[in-house]
Amino acid sequence: MAPEQAKGVKQLTTTADIYSLGAILYQLRTGRPPFHAETPLQTLYKVLEQEPTRPSQINLRVDCDLETVCLKCLEKDPQRRFGSAEALAEHLERWLGQEPI
Repeated sequence: MAPEQAKGVKQLTTTADIYSLGAILYQLRTGRPPFHAETPLQTLYKVLEQEPTRPSQINLRVDCDLETVCLKCLEKDPQRRFGSAEALAEHLERWLGQEPI
């Protein structure tokens, strides 16, 4: 759940979906979600107040460019995330092609 969603914002944008895609990418690379706590309420607090652990600190094999893409998706501020799924896809395609992101 994106931070703005956790805050109860009624009109979500595509950036909430980008956040969710980043959370999936994070879990695929690390084997765990970006935020986890004993209770759902504690997890929501972490989503709102904490930064995720860098994926490379959990899995040393995570490429730094892929980590950058993932963490951009997980930015707290929606305006700092990719503006569209297309923009995210372009960065992932560049990463797959071993081009600069």
